[in-house]
Amino acid sequence: MILSTYKLNDKCAELLSEWGLNNGDLNHADLQGVDVALVWPNLVEELVRKGMQNLTTIQTLSAGVDDLPYNLISENVKIFSNAGGYSQSVSEHAMAFLLSLSKNVNRRDHLESYGIGGKTLVILGGGGIGSKVAQMARYGFGCKIIGVSRSFKDPGQFDEKLRTEDLDYAVESADLLVCALPLNKFTKNILNVKTLSKVKKRLIIANVGRAEAINEDDIYKLLSENPETRFATDVFWRAGYKENFDSKLWSLPNFMGTLHTAGAGASQEVKDMAAEAAVRNLRSYLQTGQAQNAVKRNDYV
Repeated sequence: MILSTYKLNDKCAELLSEWGLNNGDLNHADLQGVDVALVWPNLVEELVRKGMQNLTTIQTLSAGVDDLPYNLISENVKIFSNAGGYSQSVSEHAMAFLLSLSKNVNRRDHLESYGIGGKTLVILGGGGIGSKVAQMARYGFGCKIIGVSRSFKDPGQFDEKLRTEDLDYAVESADLLVCALPLNKFTKNILNVKTLSKVKKRLIIANVGRAEAINEDDIYKLLSENPETRFATDVFWRAGYKENFDSKLWSLPNFMGTLHTAGAGASQEVKDMAAEAAVRNLRSYLQTGQAQNAVKRNDYV
């Protein structure tokens, strides 16, 4: 039995119907009978504690899987993320940030505009989002693209492909920087006071990954002391599963934010497209035993 914690549209429900599907009815779910879960990660802990103990497979609806309670999930459970499910929407959002900050969109005061064409764009994270941003910046603005990642989904979009050991060099080179990193034990606070001390004064930074990849106090200090540096984020620092949108960053004139609306919060169209990507990945696994985006538990525990 498959339990989806999100009410799937008819098309997606039909793709999973042959395995038995509880389509979003959590109040009447036989949790003991659930062996496959299509879920938002922040709901898993509650469901497991209520009796969903016989899982064999988890397919997340989200791209990020840092909220999964790995201590409660058997090591035998296969876990697949929805990495890439929101790539188009989130990469568009990242480019909107870069353009808005460079051209001072929706500002009443007159500030100097920055150019984007031909500049060096450093992208942290070479997955679906990072690759889409690279493609847009390369062909739309002629940027030089430097990627920093453990792996690259579309390596041909990057002029230089670096590992995290080369982060300092990459950051020093950047005119524009997009952070599209997942949050795991390797990426938390990867942009901190040490790394940020190396950036160019007129750097534009956009974060569309996880807030915790950037140290909030350190980015606040950088922006406070360097008014020519500009920063935008769609993601905010969390307490538990809840983001705190009341960041002190809002007080700074060189900051821009949106309330986690780049991905699933963008529109119903984006939600449906991402849900279909997750459903098709899960269907592939159930049919063939093969699927994309297998989660490496050791990245998180």
